[in-house]
Amino acid sequence: MNTTTQPAITFAVLNCPATTLLGLYTNETAATKAATRWGQASFPYELSNKEATALAADAHGYQCKSCAGPAPIGVGYASPGLEAFVASQELTECGCGYSQTPQR
Repeated sequence: MNTTTQPAITFAVLNCPATTLLGLYTNETAATKAATRWGQASFPYELSNKEATALAADAHGYQCKSCAGPAPIGVGYASPGLEAFVASQELTECGCGYSQTPQR
C-alpha cells in the first residue's frame, strides 16, 4: 500500500477539548459513526496530509486473543502496521466472536 501520495488514514475522532485522539479512520462516514458511539463530547476531524502520513507510520490494529484474526480497534492484542489498522477499524467483533467492542 502506497501511503506517500494518499494516506489511508484521513480522519480522526477527538474529544471535545481536542486533547485526546479517540480513533483513526479512513473515511468521514466511519469517523462520524465512531464519534456518535463515543458520545457528544467527541467529533470527527479531517487530517491534513502531513498529519495523516505521520499517524499512518505509527498505526496499529488489533488481533483477537482467541482466533488471532483482526479484532476491533482497542480490543485484543496490538498488531503493528497500517494493514492491521485497516483490517481492524470497522469491526465490532472478530470472526469467532471472542473479541467484541464493549456496548455502551
